[in-house]
Amino acid sequence: MKLFLSFCLIASVSLSVRGEDNITAHNLSKFLKKFQHININNITSNDRLLTSYTSCFLNKGPCSTESRELKRAFPIIMKTSCGSCKSEQKKKVQTLLKAIKSHKPKEWKEMLALYDPSEEYRKQINKLVKPKKQSSD
Repeated sequence: MKLFLSFCLIASVSLSVRGEDNITAHNLSKFLKKFQHININNITSNDRLLTSYTSCFLNKGPCSTESRELKRAFPIIMKTSCGSCKSEQKKKVQTLLKAIKSHKPKEWKEMLALYDPSEEYRKQINKLVKPKKQSSD
């Protein structure tokens, strides 16, 4: 009986840990809380860092802890246009994606092909990274 209870405990812990690893549209905002401390402008204004993050996202280079975790969220971010993200989280994601799109257009196209191969979410993604129109005075 003790062996059976031990097995059940281990199985339930394994399932709950695995459940936390799965990023869904419902828990994306919670997952992205890990990145509150990141100054996204430091990444986007530094070509070496932006290249490093982009290479990680494309499976072409090593990943820092932050870029690896963010890369895990990319499929959901791309599918939902960060729809369940809090405002500040969405701004950070937009800033990063806009920087990749404008400074690394070749890699941006590769990311689109990797994360949206069927082009099902392309319209939403493009809307997410579309520059805001400047108001005329």
